[in-house]
Amino acid sequence: MSCALDAGQSIAFSVGGTPYLDAGNMGVAPAWTTRALSASEAAWVSACVLARLNLTSTVVHISARGANAGYDTTITELADYAIEEGAFWGNVFTDVGAIAGFSCNGIDQAADDSYGDLPARACAQWDGVAGSNRSACGLTYVGLCTTACTTASPYANCASGGGARADAVVTSFLSGTAP
Repeated sequence: MSCALDAGQSIAFSVGGTPYLDAGNMGVAPAWTTRALSASEAAWVSACVLARLNLTSTVVHISARGANAGYDTTITELADYAIEEGAFWGNVFTDVGAIAGFSCNGIDQAADDSYGDLPARACAQWDGVAGSNRSACGLTYVGLCTTACTTASPYANCASGGGARADAVVTSFLSGTAP
């Protein structure tokens, strides 16, 4: 819910009789509480969810950036989160198509992933298995973001295979600055 709803929204639900309250944050699809997601909203929520995947289960705060008002950043955030990890896009909703996730390696992670929080984040990079086109988290890995996408960071118009391109792309940045 934190990807879809804005900071002033929350949704209450229960699972197996246990109540939960999930708060919003990014606000890329705030109308989801009253209607189904549009294809565009589903793509933006999917990109946000995929950008938050973390193989190591270590809590790592990210700056999620993209061409959607929910990803607006402040000057302080831009300065504090200056390590480019990679970009993510795809679909996590079965009612709007096949589930698919894509990632590409950002310039800082591709150059040297041994500093800052980069060692704790592996989902944007290739899994290292010969002949594989997967990221360490099982997403389809499409290479370097500078090659896979036609815009500069934050990336957009990224290759999704079969000639398809995606504009609902979230570029993740980590705390710190590159050496």
